[in-house]
Amino acid sequence: MKKIASFALLAALLLSGTAGFAACGERTPSDSSDSVSQPDIAPNSVLLYDFEEYVTDVEPLILLNYFGKVTLNEDKQYVRNGSGSLRILPEGCPSENSSLLPTLKFPMSLERADLPEGDISQLTRISAEVYNAQSEPVTMYTQLQFFGGDTANTEKHELAPGWNTVLVSVDAQVLGLSYDITNCKGLLFSFELSEQAPTLYVDDIILYKTQTPYTPMEITVDPYEVCSFDKLYQQYVVVPNANFANCTPELSINTDLNYAMKGLSLKVQMKGNDGTFQVGDSSNYSYTGFSLSEGFMEKVNMDQYDESMNFSFWVYNTGSSQQRLFIHFYNAEGERYASVTNIYAPAGVWYNAVIPLSQLTSGTSSTSYRNAGEIYINWEINTLNEDRVLYFDEFAVTGDTEAEA
Repeated sequence: MKKIASFALLAALLLSGTAGFAACGERTPSDSSDSVSQPDIAPNSVLLYDFEEYVTDVEPLILLNYFGKVTLNEDKQYVRNGSGSLRILPEGCPSENSSLLPTLKFPMSLERADLPEGDISQLTRISAEVYNAQSEPVTMYTQLQFFGGDTANTEKHELAPGWNTVLVSVDAQVLGLSYDITNCKGLLFSFELSEQAPTLYVDDIILYKTQTPYTPMEITVDPYEVCSFDKLYQQYVVVPNANFANCTPELSINTDLNYAMKGLSLKVQMKGNDGTFQVGDSSNYSYTGFSLSEGFMEKVNMDQYDESMNFSFWVYNTGSSQQRLFIHFYNAEGERYASVTNIYAPAGVWYNAVIPLSQLTSGTSSTSYRNAGEIYINWEINTLNEDRVLYFDEFAVTGDTEAEA
C-alpha cells in the first residue's frame, strides 16, 4: 500500500522523535590485550553490521514507533564476536496507539557492504545473532522495507533465552514482482508491546549472496485479465497492509471450488476489531486491506484498454451481513487519482463489482488508469466487530456491460 504505508512511515518517523537513541558517545577502545574473535564469514557474504563502532553501526539506525533505547554494549557476556554488540530495549508507547509495534530499522544502503543503492537482487538470506536476556521467549518480527515505506517479507521469530541465530529468507524473484529490489531501504526488527520491555542484544548482521545473475520472474496475463489467481506467480502480487499488526489481513490462495468463480481464488481473512480501535467518530476510523502491487499493475498494461470498458472483480462475503469496501487507485508515481467508496458486498452470494474505466480518468495519463500503479482494496477496522472471510476472484477488464458469472 504505497500511499498508506508512506503516511504510516512518516507518522512513525515523527512519533519516534520523542524516543530517540539513549545517550551515548563514541566507544572507548578495548584493551589491546583482549582476545577478539571475528564472525565466520562464508564466501559471497557481507558483514552489514558488527556493532564495533558507534558512528558506523549505531548512528545510521532509525527508531520507529517510539521504539525505545539502543546503545553499544561491551559486556562480553552479550557479545557474539568482536568486542561489541547492540543493546536494544523495545519499549513502544501503548498509550499512543497499541497497534504500533516498536520497530528498529537497519538501513541496507551502506557503502562498506557493497550495497550503495540497497540492491538485494543477489541476496538469498540475511542472518543476525540476537541474545534474549529474559527468562521467557520474546517474539520478534522481521521485514524488508522498500521505497515509500512499503514493507514485505514478514517473518515471525520466537527468541529463546540466550543466543539465537535469526535467519531471514530473501527470494529476489518473488520480491521483484511487487517491489524495486535494487532499492531496499532497510531490514526491520519489530516487537510486540509488553508491560516490561525486554532487553536484547544484536550482533553480526550478515548478508548472503548468490553468484547466479538475477532473472526477473516472467509475468503473463491473458487478454483482458488483470489477476485471476490461477497463475502461480499471482499469489505473490497481492500485498497485505501491515500498518496495524493486530488487524493485518491474512492472504492465501483458495482451492475450494465452492469459493471460486473458476479455478483458484484469493482468500482474505479479515481480523475483527479486538477493542483496540474506538468506534464513534468516523473522522478517526482506521482502515486496512490488501493491494494488487504497483510493480505488477505496471506490467498488466491497462493503457491498452478503451475508456468504454470496465474494471471488474468478483467478491464472496461469508459473513452474516454486507461488507463495505473502499478502493483506491494509484498511478505509477504513487499518487492516488481515484477512489470508489460505494461497493457493498452482500452476505452469502457472489457479487460483481464493476467500475467504468471512464470513472478512473481525468484526461491525462498520469491521473488515470492509463498510468496504473497500485490498486488498494480496504475496509474499516473500527466497525468490523468480528473476524470475517472474503473471497476475491477474476480481476479483469470487461466490456460495456457488467460481467456475467
